[in-house]
Amino acid sequence: MPPSPPAWARVIAEFVHDERFGTVNFVPEDESAEQLTRFATEVIPAARAAIAAH
Repeated sequence: MPPSPPAWARVIAEFVHDERFGTVNFVPEDESAEQLTRFATEVIPAARAAIAAH
């Protein structure tokens, strides 16, 4: 089972804070509209919130 959107958001936030990443590339496991939509509507907003809260 792949990581949940909140888990991915935590990983991205850690990369930004701990490793000082300025960019994160999305490489889909499969090229489905559903996967891209979930990343855009669930992962990115959660990652932005985690980064802002830090």
